[in-house]
Amino acid sequence: MNNVLKSELEELIEAKEWSKLKTLANEKSNDFGGSSLVAIESIYQLLNLLSYGTYKNYAEHDEIAQTLYDIFENSFSKFHDDPEYLFFVGYCIALNDRYFKQGDLKLSHTLLRKAFDLEPDNLLYEWGFRFSTSDREARKVTEQIVNNDDISNTLRKKLSAGKFMVEAILNAERRFKSGRIEQDD
Repeated sequence: MNNVLKSELEELIEAKEWSKLKTLANEKSNDFGGSSLVAIESIYQLLNLLSYGTYKNYAEHDEIAQTLYDIFENSFSKFHDDPEYLFFVGYCIALNDRYFKQGDLKLSHTLLRKAFDLEPDNLLYEWGFRFSTSDREARKVTEQIVNNDDISNTLRKKLSAGKFMVEAILNAERRFKSGRIEQDD
């Protein structure tokens, strides 16, 4: 996904053009050879807006939340076997499951597990599953990822969602080292 498209996504969010954003997320994922990156970035940007942004009133909040859910629902039907999509969206659901119309983290864990099952040698997908389920191996996998520049560099190329994941992993490492995340050894 190029910077022009990223800019277009950001402009639609800024202008609060939710219908156009849904259309863009749907159409552009087809234009990029079936790539899930447009959907991932749209979901991440909207979740970030709902979590940290400002909106005029509850109606606007609800409209943004519905746009997020609509993009998720449409993209999930397309990318339900795409490990990258499952990883990013599974992690987003873990951040705030209510915007995905979930009452718990079961779907998050399912998506993260499926990404790991589809690519069991992918440290990032292993980390997503292990970290989200407080698995005892999460600390070791976190350290392996932090010490692997290729993974961080690849994530940084995934726009805002990828950069966020780099920070999430580095934060997990700091929390493990400080003892704020306890693991059974």
